[in-house]
Amino acid sequence: MVLTVRNVIFQVLPVVVTIILLVISMTLLDISTNNPAESNRLAPWMVTLNLITLTILFLMIVFNLVRALLKLRAKKTGSRYTLKLMTAFAVLTLTPVLVVSFFSMNFLGDRIDSWYNVSIENALDDSIELSQRSLKKGMSLHLRDIELMASEMFQRDESEYSYYLEQKRRDMNAKEMLLLDSKKRVIAYSSVENGDLFQYFPRPGMFPIVENRGFYLELEPDADEELYSRVAVTMQKDRWNESYILTAVFPVTHRFTDLSKSVQSARDEYASLKIQRNSIKSGFRWSLFIIMVLSVLFALWAAFIYSQRLTSPIRGLLDGTLAVASGDLEKKLPVSSSDDFSALTCAFNTMTSRLSTAQRESETSRQQVQFQHDYLNIVLNHLTSGVMTFDDQLVVRRLNMAGQQLLGIPGKNAADKNITDLVGDSDTLLAFINAIMPHLKSQEIEWKTEFQALEGNKRRTLVCQGTTLPQLLDGSKGTVLVFDDITDLIQAEHDAAWAEVAQRLAHEIKNPLTPIQLSTERIQHRLKPQLDKQSADLLDRMSSTIIQQVEAMKTMVNAFSEYARTPSLQLQIMDLNKLIRDVLILYQDNQQGVKIICELDTKTPYTAIDVHRMRQVLVNLVKNALEALENSESSRELKISTSLNEVDEIVLRFEDNGAGIDEKLLPNLFEPYISSKTKGSGLGLAIVKKIIEEHSGNIVATNKETGGAIFTILLPVTSITKDPPAKSKDQQEQV
Repeated sequence: MVLTVRNVIFQVLPVVVTIILLVISMTLLDISTNNPAESNRLAPWMVTLNLITLTILFLMIVFNLVRALLKLRAKKTGSRYTLKLMTAFAVLTLTPVLVVSFFSMNFLGDRIDSWYNVSIENALDDSIELSQRSLKKGMSLHLRDIELMASEMFQRDESEYSYYLEQKRRDMNAKEMLLLDSKKRVIAYSSVENGDLFQYFPRPGMFPIVENRGFYLELEPDADEELYSRVAVTMQKDRWNESYILTAVFPVTHRFTDLSKSVQSARDEYASLKIQRNSIKSGFRWSLFIIMVLSVLFALWAAFIYSQRLTSPIRGLLDGTLAVASGDLEKKLPVSSSDDFSALTCAFNTMTSRLSTAQRESETSRQQVQFQHDYLNIVLNHLTSGVMTFDDQLVVRRLNMAGQQLLGIPGKNAADKNITDLVGDSDTLLAFINAIMPHLKSQEIEWKTEFQALEGNKRRTLVCQGTTLPQLLDGSKGTVLVFDDITDLIQAEHDAAWAEVAQRLAHEIKNPLTPIQLSTERIQHRLKPQLDKQSADLLDRMSSTIIQQVEAMKTMVNAFSEYARTPSLQLQIMDLNKLIRDVLILYQDNQQGVKIICELDTKTPYTAIDVHRMRQVLVNLVKNALEALENSESSRELKISTSLNEVDEIVLRFEDNGAGIDEKLLPNLFEPYISSKTKGSGLGLAIVKKIIEEHSGNIVATNKETGGAIFTILLPVTSITKDPPAKSKDQQEQV
């Protein structure tokens, strides 16, 4: 097991502290058992240490038990084994501990009772009594000597008292002698200490005893706690004289003092222990009980630690297996030479290394495939042609952005859906499916078809080419379709053909018109004078008719020439709003009584246009609108507006409230000679469309639901557009 800070704090450190506390507690118990005198002093330490150890072990047991229960609830590996091992350790530990504790407590009680033997107590009492009698005998001899000395003292003169005391003190080997009168005044004094007077002066409690008993005989301690014997007697010459007190202090040998103190101390200690015998026995038994509980708890805690160490390799293998299962193939387990699972751990590490290598190779292959996939997506999404793939069940697998735009369906709605379920409201997709289904049913390997679809008011022509894909690994087949919108290409070919026809017709027709007109004028000039009035009038009418038709033919030829030629644009930066205002000034007062409304956005940017050609567009569209409103019975209005859309294109709208455009004419409205009017060349809108496309723009015609037509022109803000010049005050005030 690898040592970490957590393991040291929660496992190693508690073990060390617990063992140290147990050793100290057992040592104190041994000392207390062998030395009863120390039991009272050591008992609090023993209890405190045992309680601390008990608390530590209890907390560790609770902590490990909670962890074991949580692991068991989470069904982790080794959790059941840990609880079983803990139970086994508890049973195996508790049985012998209870037996040993029972006999130990009885043995401890007997041993403590042996301390308090009756013979020992009697011997101590006898020793004290013997010492007391020996000391009293010596003191009685001193008392007798003092009484003899008192009887002899009254036979001397009072002036000799001090000398007599000094002589007797030395003879009796006394420390101090003192003669006091009835008022406790010193009459005579003698001491072995010359410097310190009255060192052993009697205590106040002595005098009442001497007065009552006539003598005093006691042991007293001095300032150094050394014992000395004091004897005192009362003296009186006769009953008429006052009484005196004669007291003497005799030393006690150090040996006798020490022995007395030792015996007395032993007796007092024995008495104290005898009183505390039951409490000592209870303390020892409780200490032994606590040690028993500590042993059981320590065994339980050891069961946790041992089971964790035993199941650690298995848990490591399980964690490694779960990590591999979750995708972590870099997982490596530590290999221990002292572990029986080392071979299995090495095999696991080898397996993960090989899996990791295989994963890296697979990831490299996946990245390469993803790169090819992204590369193909980029290529397909940047193709102008639509590309679609679907399986043999007609379920769409891929559709690029161009295909989405051409078919009018979002790619996210097409993926993994049957192509027939995507029709919805898309007429283009319906025409697409109707065109490709016969070829798919015939199981052709390669095929090509062309179809038309009506999108709004515009007819579109699409070409589609299909190829059967090779069979896949699962046995399924598929088809890839490449399709494109060739409407503009066909329109360009159509316009080129019309331009060629118009150019040839204009050339072939224009050449004879001038000779015809000149010949008619010459005939009229020569023959008119030679004819009568009636014939001359007829000649004028016929000549005028021929000349008018020739002029009409010239107008038509000029229109053909205008449509056929493609002059280069003379672009210049221009305010489109100003050009519109200049053109509308000519039509504000019109014969049709149409009200012209301008809603020109002042934020419309300046752009590069050919002023002459764009004026031609405006004139044609305004004239067409006025002619369309000529027979309208309601209020006649033409609204012209400009704005800027989200893609920065200038939007120019012509909107009237007339009868609208015939629905049959809408798809081909901008082709030559398509018109609902009885007069005109039929080339006006075709020329308008051509001019707008020369400006890289687009024009669309639609009908309003409430009646009327709308022509919408989209003009890009070209790259040569510059900041517009400052508008004059008059331009800003125009509507």
